[in-house]
Amino acid sequence: MEDINMKELSKEEIKTCASLSGITIPEDLVEQVGYNINGTIEALNAIQIPGLENIEPLPIVIEE
Repeated sequence: MEDINMKELSKEEIKTCASLSGITIPEDLVEQVGYNINGTIEALNAIQIPGLENIEPLPIVIEE
């Protein structure tokens, strides 16, 4: 299986992603948010599903 693990996000990348999502993270919480996000990334990277790389992602459709 191809290694497609996502790298850990830096504090700047986390703040940028939050800003692009319309979220403001207080400076004193950026480190804790980063710890949580990077822990989630690490857990997701550990999941190995054979053939997953051959499945096309589905678009997210939000009906209003």
